[in-house]
Amino acid sequence: MQNVGQGSSLEKARVMWHRRQWLALLVFVPVLAAAVAVSRSLSNVYESTATVLVDHPQGPGLGGGTPDQEWARVSLQETWLRTLLQQILGRAHLAELITRFDLYPEARQRHADC
Repeated sequence: MQNVGQGSSLEKARVMWHRRQWLALLVFVPVLAAAVAVSRSLSNVYESTATVLVDHPQGPGLGGGTPDQEWARVSLQETWLRTLLQQILGRAHLAELITRFDLYPEARQRHADC
């Protein structure tokens, strides 16, 4: 039996590996297999977020108006944002992105077969 207390750390690690390599492999391989199986079974989920910053114009006559003018400007911006959101999340736009990036190939194949 070798004296593990003497020698470099690398030598100690090498001796420990030779004594315990099958135990390490018996632990490592099933854990790796389970991790691969779980990662392959999960569905691909894509999520995206965007932040739109609206800069209010500054200058003479472009701010600090009457409350009705401020409300109209805010209402116009909200309408613009809703329109933009509808365009981005519209069926045609999303279908084009799905085709371009080849997303959900199995689902598209099933839909084409119907």
